[in-house]
Amino acid sequence: MGPRSENAELIILNPLTTSAFDLPDRLSAKADPRLIADDERHFAAVAEALEQSVAEVSDRLDAERRGPGGAGRQAMDRDAEIHRLTARLRALRRFGLDLCLGRMVAADSPEPVYVGRLGLTDGAGRRLLVDWRSPAAEPFFGATHGGPMGLASRRRYRWSGGRIGDYWDEVLPVRCCSGRSRQCGTCRPAARTACANRAARPWDGPVGCPCEAGRK
Repeated sequence: MGPRSENAELIILNPLTTSAFDLPDRLSAKADPRLIADDERHFAAVAEALEQSVAEVSDRLDAERRGPGGAGRQAMDRDAEIHRLTARLRALRRFGLDLCLGRMVAADSPEPVYVGRLGLTDGAGRRLLVDWRSPAAEPFFGATHGGPMGLASRRRYRWSGGRIGDYWDEVLPVRCCSGRSRQCGTCRPAARTACANRAARPWDGPVGCPCEAGRK
């Protein structure tokens, strides 16, 4: 993974004026605000938190380097903290919004959980990104149609030049509406996106309601 591009820097500095999505015309169905507006708002919060985190970690690292070296255990602890802060700052500066790998929605909660290369919180302590290595992120990678691990859906992003050039929604087979299926977009919003994904890629097979598929 190479250094962050100028486009990624632009998104960080102008989170409210630059869209995170740069979808080609052939994927215009996926640009529907009903499908990406929540992501746009979340990425704006991520951009702001990233900028704040870089400033905070930089200040803490400067303070540690200016502090007394100490001796023995104190010196070891100081060196370890400098090493940790340096690694954290390098990682934060290496990525832009492409820090985010995707999102998942639990079957029992409509609130999406975003998975990132690093964990990230905002100034109020709200979790914006769950570290991909944490147990909380396991369903994003491990869920299957045979074992959904409590997920209703997940979305994966394809990043190019610091912006999203495509994304894919997968609706996992969960019975809904008291076991009765409904049409896409009525049962779960993510189902509508899954059908948009299929419409943009007709060679993947016929478009059908994921809820119906989950009942078979």
